[in-house]
Amino acid sequence: CGNINLSGTALTLQGWVKFNTFKTTSPYISSFIGIESGGTSHAQIRFGDAGQLAERAQFVLYIGGTHQKLNSTTSLNANEWYHIAGTYDGTTMKIYINGELDVQMSAPGSFTANTQFNIGYNYATSRILDGYIDEVSVFKATLSQTTIRNWMARKITSSHPNYSSLEAYFPLDEGTGTSTSDASSNGHNGTFVSNPQWTNSEIPIGDVVSSDFTSPFSLMLSHPDGDTIWANNITGSPDAAFLYRVNNLPQVNGTMPSGVSEVDTSRYYGFFALGGTNSTATINYRVTSNSKFQNVNSCIFNWYQRDGNADLTWSNANASLSGNYYTKIGVGNSEYILGFGATANIYPSPSQTVCFGDSVVLNHGSSGLT
Repeated sequence: CGNINLSGTALTLQGWVKFNTFKTTSPYISSFIGIESGGTSHAQIRFGDAGQLAERAQFVLYIGGTHQKLNSTTSLNANEWYHIAGTYDGTTMKIYINGELDVQMSAPGSFTANTQFNIGYNYATSRILDGYIDEVSVFKATLSQTTIRNWMARKITSSHPNYSSLEAYFPLDEGTGTSTSDASSNGHNGTFVSNPQWTNSEIPIGDVVSSDFTSPFSLMLSHPDGDTIWANNITGSPDAAFLYRVNNLPQVNGTMPSGVSEVDTSRYYGFFALGGTNSTATINYRVTSNSKFQNVNSCIFNWYQRDGNADLTWSNANASLSGNYYTKIGVGNSEYILGFGATANIYPSPSQTVCFGDSVVLNHGSSGLT
């Protein structure tokens, strides 16, 4: 991403990562994000080192003529997403994993880092990371734990409390091509090396987010139009749980079931449990005040679901509709969108209501003919 001068006494490096495999030969290093010249310019998060386990994060700064190395105590698992952040305030280096402070150490001084900034790569090609990287950001400021947590699942905007110190931001959303744009105002655009491949994002990134890092988890999001979604009864002991709202159509729209004539183009929602074991939740959604559908008969609303942004197929959520609420019990990481599809069959029954757009099946009382 070109040369970036990060030198000073305040820094935050952060991003999302998922490994396919970890290194199996010394020095066991997988490069994540930052500057690593191999000499006297260094500010980087990587994984592994000589004498350090390949699946543990390492935050490195060059301070006072010495490479200060802070090693995480938590070992990562392959095929699992993690949010990793390293912060420095001129006195203390810290590593946060999934929003939790994992380790810290005293390292007073000023660090030097003023060469090429890389993502997933450095001067030694043997250290290229085997896995996935998303939502990388660099601040010339020391982000607090609260700020890291509040923004780890949100798109960075000017409302971020440290926005004036944002040096580089790589959403990695292009999806095609051999370069990626710096979404900050500093123009640190990146050029691909060794042909990395685009893939659809799997992480929870929304415009508005509700997060909880303490069990029992409870999450709620309300929209100005009046519709509300919440999640509770969360199992699996995750590190954190998120409800997020994206205020437009999905980046990857996917395929809707047959018969769906309209979806809510103004927003969709997602639930994501980070860490833990096979976490599930009960999701409730109050639909009737959603302005996109306020003039449509509520009995032919439907709620559609997919596993996440990387899932290209939406399906009927088969949620229970009671009054104004959809309820879905025991669901894992998933996304939801409201749609309109006149697909219901209304059979003879004194308790049924026929809605505009429904089909009606008539049966002859004695012959059984339809």
